[in-house]
Amino acid sequence: MNVKILLAMSIFLIVLMMGCKTEQTASIVTNFEECVSAGNPVAESYPRQCVANGQMYTEEVLTPEQDVQLIGGQRDEHGCLGPAGYSWDEEIGACTRQWELNEAQKQVAKLAVAKIGQTEGLTVVEVLPGSCEECYTVTFDTNQEQTVVEIKTEKAD
Repeated sequence: MNVKILLAMSIFLIVLMMGCKTEQTASIVTNFEECVSAGNPVAESYPRQCVANGQMYTEEVLTPEQDVQLIGGQRDEHGCLGPAGYSWDEEIGACTRQWELNEAQKQVAKLAVAKIGQTEGLTVVEVLPGSCEECYTVTFDTNQEQTVVEIKTEKAD
């Protein structure tokens, strides 16, 4: 009889222990973002901090120098900055803002491109009168490097 009671109590304890077993699925946290995603508390400090499983994770905050994203920095197949209003001018052989150049300036820009050669992203920034009546100064930009070309045209009779 003692064996039956002992066996019954053993079965009862096993069933009780199985019913009380709670499955803990602790999510693996290795950084701040995972800590927040797992629903852990976040301290609203600077930088923010999150605690999971006794470990503290700090949010990575980029400095202004690290967080630089150029707005409008998208270039087309010729290297022209479309968001800045530049488009490829086949006749000139460079990126231009069509509305900024009159016919004389376009001809001068074309001569200047012929003088320095075409390169990807070559952009006519400005065409200004030079030091003499037939002289012009053409400023180009190629990937943030400026080149200035002096052009002297022949005076039309």
